[in-house]
Amino acid sequence: MTARADGFFQELYCQKLLQGRVKAPAPPASDEASEDEDEDGDADEAFSREQRRARKHPERFTRDQLEALNLLPPAAERISVALAVATAAAKAVPPKLGQLSPEGARFGKAINALMDAIVTDEVDGADFDEYVRSTSWQFVASKVTVEEATVAKIAAWPRLRKYWSRLRRRICSCCGKGHLDLSEPRLLVCAGCGEGRGVARYCSETCQREHWPEHQKSCMRYHEYTGKAHGLVETKAHRMALQTYLNENRAEGWNVTTDHILRAALKNEIEMREA
Repeated sequence: MTARADGFFQELYCQKLLQGRVKAPAPPASDEASEDEDEDGDADEAFSREQRRARKHPERFTRDQLEALNLLPPAAERISVALAVATAAAKAVPPKLGQLSPEGARFGKAINALMDAIVTDEVDGADFDEYVRSTSWQFVASKVTVEEATVAKIAAWPRLRKYWSRLRRRICSCCGKGHLDLSEPRLLVCAGCGEGRGVARYCSETCQREHWPEHQKSCMRYHEYTGKAHGLVETKAHRMALQTYLNENRAEGWNVTTDHILRAALKNEIEMREA
């Protein structure tokens, strides 16, 4: 009788369990399970602690770190939202008042937000600035307002950044004409610049002559390093070291120009080690 009763109640319990009317008892926790729970708890506590720090001092964290802490939406989502806001703000700017209107002020804020969403780091920001300065509006569809063209130009950067080191070779530093097409030939290069970001390139000798009064302020004039001074610019590493030397002096507040560096080098007053 007892065995039959036990079987009956066992069957009834199973039926209720299947119907969700009772909960199955949790299995006894093993030592390994307890250790895993402790580790998970420690990780959650550390994550929460780091989140609190990031909320209090977000400037101390990179964008990737803030994303990992769930304090920023993914980059694609940020760009999509910022682009939609900037596009709407561009269309709202009145043609005559432009940036002087309240709509123009809102557009300025929307553009800054779009750039913040698109630019990934300091190096990318330097390339982006060069792209914005050097490319003309010919790369944007015609029959649009200046504001709409600005949005379109900035929005194209994620697609172009991977190829910018090669695309920059096809855009004139004077007139801005060129091609964002890698199949097109590269332009003439200023002999005094070397290579990399900031190198002047021209579609014609006329553009080079016209641009020289402005370009000579930043041109390193490597082609004028003769005699022993040529050793300072003989390799790419030497030229990078010389550029670093110039940048460091300027950062320290010295009014140093490329012409000062050249004259000192020709007099053998500068000794540089290869970077």
